[in-house]
Amino acid sequence: MAAAALTLVLTGPLPGQLANPLPPMDDSGLEIEIEEWITIPASSTSSMQARISHLKPCPDGSRLFCNDLRGKFWVIADTDATAPAEFLDMAGHFPDFISSPGLGTGFASFAFHPEFAASGAPGYGKFFTTHVEDPSNAPGPDFAGPLNPSTRQHGVVTEWTMTNHADNALTDGPANFTRRELLRIGFPSQVHGLQEIAVDPTAVPGDPNYGCLFICVGDGGAVYVEVPGNTGRVDSALGTILRILPVLSPGQSATAYTTSANGAYFIPNTNPFLAATDPTPGDGAGVVREIYAYGFRNPHRVSWDAEGSHKMICGVIGEDNIEEIEVVEPGGHYGWPSRAGSYLFDPGDPDFVFPLPAPDTAPPSSPPAPAAYSYPAAQYDHDEGLAVVGGFVYRGSSIPELYGRYLCGDIAKGGLFVTPEDDLRLEPPAASGDAPATLRTLGLRFAGSATDLLTVLDRSRADLRFGIDHEGELYLLSKQSAKIYRVLPVPRTFVDATIEAEANSASLHFPTRVGATYRSWFSPDLRFWAISGDTTPGDGNPGVLDDAPLTGRRFFRVEELLPPSSGP
Repeated sequence: MAAAALTLVLTGPLPGQLANPLPPMDDSGLEIEIEEWITIPASSTSSMQARISHLKPCPDGSRLFCNDLRGKFWVIADTDATAPAEFLDMAGHFPDFISSPGLGTGFASFAFHPEFAASGAPGYGKFFTTHVEDPSNAPGPDFAGPLNPSTRQHGVVTEWTMTNHADNALTDGPANFTRRELLRIGFPSQVHGLQEIAVDPTAVPGDPNYGCLFICVGDGGAVYVEVPGNTGRVDSALGTILRILPVLSPGQSATAYTTSANGAYFIPNTNPFLAATDPTPGDGAGVVREIYAYGFRNPHRVSWDAEGSHKMICGVIGEDNIEEIEVVEPGGHYGWPSRAGSYLFDPGDPDFVFPLPAPDTAPPSSPPAPAAYSYPAAQYDHDEGLAVVGGFVYRGSSIPELYGRYLCGDIAKGGLFVTPEDDLRLEPPAASGDAPATLRTLGLRFAGSATDLLTVLDRSRADLRFGIDHEGELYLLSKQSAKIYRVLPVPRTFVDATIEAEANSASLHFPTRVGATYRSWFSPDLRFWAISGDTTPGDGNPGVLDDAPLTGRRFFRVEELLPPSSGP
């Protein structure tokens, strides 16, 4: 009975059912071009030939790695490579490995220690993986759902240590590596299991996050298996993001960490619930001191902005209505299963969301809940798609108009969305449906023509994922095609222009051509570019575009847009 008080489970109908809570997205006016780069070899004869999931840079400065959920781990020599090489096969190392029937099974994610290429450092040669095992012959899990500890599968986090970090393959025996299990989590279903694991790439020695491994843990299908009380509580690892330290690096004192219950890793003493009191003593489920943040349905992808405040951003897959982009801060309760986006959620009526109470209520009072829920920084509903895939704040150099914008998308429909990073912040909604940032659609071109990802793939489902390289350039991945696509700038034509500036406005003057259209762009720093105003048609005479500059210095340029070619 005490445990039930931890999670708000509404009974009976609520007023104000909302089946289509948010308006459709507006167009950002921005576009990207994509081109095929590498196809990962097939791991099945099915239409989904390789279930590729991540593309991440190795901290050796050149190699990139890609995983296939069916167990293959691929190494790509550099961005000029034309084919990958097999690095390891999880099925050859773990006899209980399972990747069927798909869903939340398989080789889910990987991460590299920041000292991976630093010879002699404690993190040298270390990388981490997550995979799923049949629990029949497995040891008991370190964590399981407190209200339903029976398990359908285990998610396992493993640390690997290579003898030579430059090797491009691991043998099936321990000849050039060792490995050890860090932790094991039991899940009551085959959905919403272990998702991304990652290290904070912006952390440097001395930072609290340096060397820490962040582990995104789904709720195990808590609503699906009708045990919503398994999540949204600090004595459950389900529906959380965990933070652990696998190995101490120089300057990290053991006194600043607590050894885990299984003795395999350290828990930072700065974790928000390290000293929390067990809210339900005697039920066998103690506080999970590894929790960094909680109240997530399915925290699927996480990234950190390489510049600015280095904020941590997570794409969280929703239920039947709302997809969420969260700014993750320690100790936050992100609402699930009592909230879906900035709406009330009833686990007994999951097809709808409901208006927030006024005034809003706090998380269940059993300690140590925060004083208020943390609400999404951005969100969209199922007009635009079915499941969000988080991406990255673009800090590359090849696409200036995307600089400083966060890119994400929809797994199923393949839509691409953008919003300025500055708008992604934590703040309480003034009303149901509010969020600080507004997502807008991002146009796509392939082979020079405007299109969409489903058309490029010739599929009814995109299975979209994002990748990134050492330079901050982005990639699109599809589990449907097993292809990795480079993200490139759309070729643009800019014309010479002069500017006449007054106190609060600027007029841009430029030559025009009949049949063309012209629009202006502005930038505060020659890195972040945005479309700044209306378009004007060309008639062969000098053209004028008026802009109202924001405060401070601004740079402008004028783009010429030609109509699509009608052929010879």
